[in-house]
Formats: sequence, C-alpha cells, structure tokens
Amino acid sequence: MQSLHGVVFGLFWIGGVERMRQAAGEPIRASAQALFTVSGYGVGALVSGLLANVALPVLGTVGGFAVGAGLSAAAAELAVWSGRRR
Repeated sequence: MQSLHGVVFGLFWIGGVERMRQAAGEPIRASAQALFTVSGYGVGALVSGLLANVALPVLGTVGGFAVGAGLSAAAAELAVWSGRRR
C-alpha cells in the first residue's frame, strides 16, 4: 500500500506543479508553484496530521494509508481533468 501511495503522490505532485505552470502567467509562475508547495507541505501537512491523530486509532495503519492513497489519486485525477478542460 505504501508503494502505491508513493506512486500516486508523485503523480499528484507532478500534475499539481504542471497545472500551476499552465495556469499562472510568466510573471507569477514561480509564486504560484511556491503557493502550491505551501498548500501541500504546510496547510496539507497540518490538516492531515490532525486528521491522522483522530483517524488512525479507528482505521489502523493500513486503513490510513489506503485513505491517503485514495485521496492522492482523486487529487491527481482532478489535476489532470482540470488541465484537459482548456
């Protein structure tokens, strides 16, 4: 499950950075990608840590990784889908 989560997260991250590159104009491209990083490693880490503290006793480790992989896959699909709408 951890291997799948790693692959899916990698796809999500690449898709998100690419989406920021496409959506932002040249003058703010680096800022948009930096904000994406802040949302993933800052706000995302804080929220996921708080949720894991509540969910892991209920779901267990395997269940927690399964939920994380599913959420990462959904986010990656959303990033790909939003890029195709253009």
